[in-house]
Amino acid sequence: MNVRRSLAFVVALLVAVPLAAQQTPAQKAVEDAEFLKGAYLPGNGVQYPVLLRDSKPKYTSEAMREKLQGTVEVQAVVGVDGRVERARIIQSLDKALGLDDAALAAAKAWLYQPGTKDGQPVPVVVSLMLEFRLH
Repeated sequence: MNVRRSLAFVVALLVAVPLAAQQTPAQKAVEDAEFLKGAYLPGNGVQYPVLLRDSKPKYTSEAMREKLQGTVEVQAVVGVDGRVERARIIQSLDKALGLDDAALAAAKAWLYQPGTKDGQPVPVVVSLMLEFRLH
């Protein structure tokens, strides 16, 4: 009977932990508002920033050993100086082997001609797709 009870506890724990880690819609809305604060979305007179220089993400040795490939989607805010002010992962490829962190580091190294609104530079939100491919 103890084995069954222990097994039931482990199963309940395995189900409960991922559910607890999920954000509620309200939490996500607050996080989104904080991230986007002061930045403009392209459209309605807001022009996209123009990419001047990108940086390729670097594979971690652990991810290479696992032959992990795919794409990380990053959302970034390009500031009035053309540099990435902040970035976050929208679609993860890997949290354990360092590829998400490598994608963020690469995205923060990108340089743009700033986005504009009514001809003036403004912070603009962009989406980036960073690929990890083994050749």
